[in-house]
Amino acid sequence: MGVEDNLRIRRRRQAADSAELVAAAVAIADRLERPIATPEQLRAELSAVRPS
Repeated sequence: MGVEDNLRIRRRRQAADSAELVAAAVAIADRLERPIATPEQLRAELSAVRPS
């Protein structure tokens, strides 16, 4: 996901690590009924839009 460890989970609490930020993003996606891409799906998507 490429996020920095200094982002906050709550207003007054920084995330412990990137895994906590990813878990929060997954929870938001679940609530919005948005699927999470697998690494293979993401690679395929990125290769489809990669400039020549």
